[in-house]
Amino acid sequence: MPRLVGGFSVAEIARAFLSQESAIAQRLGGTVARSRRLSARHGVLPVGPLSRPVRTRAPLAGVAAIITDKLEYLIKQYALEPGALEIQYIEEYFGEFPRRKTANEIIERLHDRESLILMAEAPLPDDPGSLVPVSYKIVHELRASETVPKLRDLVERLREPVRFDGRRVLYSWIGGTRRDWRGQGHFRALTEESEVWAHAAGFEEVVVKTKNRYYDMRAVLAQLQFNVVKLEANATDKDDSKVYLSKMLPAELARRHRSVRTVVDTEG
Repeated sequence: MPRLVGGFSVAEIARAFLSQESAIAQRLGGTVARSRRLSARHGVLPVGPLSRPVRTRAPLAGVAAIITDKLEYLIKQYALEPGALEIQYIEEYFGEFPRRKTANEIIERLHDRESLILMAEAPLPDDPGSLVPVSYKIVHELRASETVPKLRDLVERLREPVRFDGRRVLYSWIGGTRRDWRGQGHFRALTEESEVWAHAAGFEEVVVKTKNRYYDMRAVLAQLQFNVVKLEANATDKDDSKVYLSKMLPAELARRHRSVRTVVDTEG
């Protein structure tokens, strides 16, 4: 006898989800195959790529019981210019950042280097059918010989703990999660997705710079097994001390990941 969940067989639920996924992806121009591959990798049925401001259908009763007991994170991968505009938009919701990045700054930094722009979307608490951007992350290559002053300074500060010559090093540049959605794993999911992308692109190590005061960020990085490789203490304000962290990207990286992710490539 086929297994029933909420009055539906597993086969019926699978067909419904695949049908819903295809219909939504056609409206959004998303990549169904990629979504399906990512979901299969984690042993779950694809929920389907969704995008703001499209309204979603309610799931079939009992579906969550056979999909996973974890959240499935909806992630969009952006091309440079539309991604920069989205980041400029979402940063308006971060009050603790001393200065927000503009779209022009992001484009100027990334236009001639390999990079990845990711954004997680989640339902509004009072309107579950509507999705909004809640977390974002930008990573880019860091070269041994940088011409951008800030990046050249960063490379010099990391020369001792990080080897750049003959290796591909990735820099986790900017990112964050809106306050009301923190503690739900969105930034972790973005980081894990960026690590999969980085490993496939041939990067061997990822580095990140933060400040001592960003305790939530440091906690996430610790859970993701980033190691502190350098500390620049501020003698007058310990909260303002700079912390540099690093993580190797081994071949078995994906097996260590915990999040379930559906990714839509906005470039189609």
